[in-house]
Formats: sequence, C-alpha cells, structure tokens
Amino acid sequence: MTNKSRLFRYLWRFNAVVLAGIGIAVACVVAFSVLDGWRSDQPAPAGHFAPVPQGAEKTFTYRLESNGVRQQVGQEELIALGRWAGSPESYGLSRGVSERVSPQSNRVNLLAVDQATAESHWLFKGYDRAIVADEVVYDTISQRPDHSSSSPVALAMLVIDSDTNKDGELTEKDRQSIYIYRPGEAGAVRLLTADLIVSHKQTSNDHYLVIYENGSAGVAASYSLPEFKLIAEKPLPKVPNG
Repeated sequence: MTNKSRLFRYLWRFNAVVLAGIGIAVACVVAFSVLDGWRSDQPAPAGHFAPVPQGAEKTFTYRLESNGVRQQVGQEELIALGRWAGSPESYGLSRGVSERVSPQSNRVNLLAVDQATAESHWLFKGYDRAIVADEVVYDTISQRPDHSSSSPVALAMLVIDSDTNKDGELTEKDRQSIYIYRPGEAGAVRLLTADLIVSHKQTSNDHYLVIYENGSAGVAASYSLPEFKLIAEKPLPKVPNG
C-alpha cells in the first residue's frame, strides 16, 4: 500500500469519527428540546405538605420547622408546623422539599413524635391559630440552665385561638389562651382564656401561677403541679392612692 493510499484511509477514518460526533451532538440537542418542551407542558410542582389539606395551601405554605427551637417532653419531641403567607408555587418549592421559605412564620400546630416508637400525633385540631410562646414545666425547678437534674412533665403554651378584634390577623391584641400538654395525652388542653395574659410561670415544684386581665379586672390564679388543678383565684388589688 502506498503512502498516498494510507493518507486517504486515515482521512476517511478521521472524517467518519467527526461525522459520528456531529450526529450524536445533533441527536442530544433534539432529545433535550423534546424533553424540555414536554416539561414545559407539565404543571409546576405544588410542593403540597401532605398532612395539611391541599385546599389550605392556595394562599399559605405549611412546613414542619427544621431550624426552630424544639421542645422535648418525656420521650416526645415537639416539632412546630409553620405557616407562611403565599402558596408553595410562589416560593418555587418542589414536592417534598422542606427548606424554609421565610425567616418568620406563624406556628399553627405542634407535632408530638415518640422517639422510641416513631408514633406521632398533633396537639391541636386544624391549622388556624398562632402559638405565640411555650415553656416546659418540670417536676423540680433546677438551678442548672439545661435542667439536667429535672424531668419535664408538661408544655405550657400561649395561644391565639381566633381573630377576636377582627383586624385580619392573629396577634397578642386578640384574646389569649393558656394550653397545657402532658406526654401521653391525646392533645393539648385549654387552661384558661383572657383578654390579656400578663404572666404565666412555674413558681415552685408544685405550683404554676398565671396573672391575667379580663375587662377592667386583674386576676391571679394558682394551679397545682403536675395536675394543673386550680388551687386559688383572686382579684388583684387596686393600686392605693398616694
């Protein structure tokens, strides 16, 4: 075989490889265009949070808060269900994504998860309230910041149940309630409702004190622990004249 013949053969092989590469590239471009067109015809993923009825996420987005402070009562971990204004589509959430969509949310419910059995249940019915604050109640008041020498017996929560002043928002300007949840119970139990909860605090190993206002009256109420039975309820005295 002459050198000229070898040169033509190498050139033919080179051209064949180049043409094959071009053919593969064209095929990939066509396939991508078809798939991209198919994707554009599909509805945007709703990002719906399965435990909440889908109709509720038309104007709000619900997600379990993964970066919030979680409370633990007994062997149950309590995880807040947050609500953000705007549908999941407005945040660009794909189905199953649990990333946070806003630095602030309204906590509307709490999920109690048993760490041993993985069984779980909700503390409240529905998803239209504002859980403003909560605190763990212990069997003994510990001097240690982490309460390592005490055992939690309940969770006390300050909750706005409804828009009582009709301003379109659930805030501390509405009537307020104290709810108590003890591990093993079916859900949270309302302790009292008032125009304003001034203070609610565990004051000793066996007493829980709530100070509240209703109308023009101020009241102090003392409850036993761990049962939260009302012991005494007294009106606050008027401020004496100077």
